[in-house]
Amino acid sequence: MSPKRAPRLAAWMLDHLVPGDRNEALEGDLLEELSSGRSSGWYRRQVFSNLAAAWRRELTDHRRALLFATAWSMLAPVWMALVHTRGFGAMAAGTRRLEWPWSVVCPVALWMSVLMGFLWTGLLLFSWWSRSGITHFATRTFGWGFVRGTLFLMPVWLATVLLNLVLQANFWVAVISSCFPFFVAMLCGVWGVSGNVDVRRADRLMMGVDEPDSARDTEL
Repeated sequence: MSPKRAPRLAAWMLDHLVPGDRNEALEGDLLEELSSGRSSGWYRRQVFSNLAAAWRRELTDHRRALLFATAWSMLAPVWMALVHTRGFGAMAAGTRRLEWPWSVVCPVALWMSVLMGFLWTGLLLFSWWSRSGITHFATRTFGWGFVRGTLFLMPVWLATVLLNLVLQANFWVAVISSCFPFFVAMLCGVWGVSGNVDVRRADRLMMGVDEPDSARDTEL
């Protein structure tokens, strides 16, 4: 009798959608239970339960990133209103009067500088916030966060603008949706840093680094 195979979709979700390292022990336990007579429905329920628990832990570990990305992205309309002054409008109009291809390259570069300026300002503020909570800051990880956030911002922003044009969104929907690209880009930029901050802080607490008395007792 051939062993009972796991449902294909549920097995794929267990392999690819669980955050963190692959849990081969869990996969083996579920397959063993399935082979001993458990139903496919039981296997699916276990997969969904483990997915929910894993993502709940993941979001809890990165709560700092979620909080900051949400708060900072909500300030995007304010940033745009402050930037769009009369002087900025005159500068943008002047770039469109340049000869081709500069009449296209310069306006795009000017607009990208506005978007990136808001994103990079938020990332720098997050780095300052993170440095205030830990002794050793993962500079390399944060550098990759800059790269990830920058790469994600423009595609998501363009997709949001095109979607608003296709759906003919009203003013308030457009304003609210303008926050979404910055939320995604900021979250991509600070996600790994936030996880390192929380894990490192937990390790320090477990080792008693934040409690000088415990270190003194160890030396004695």
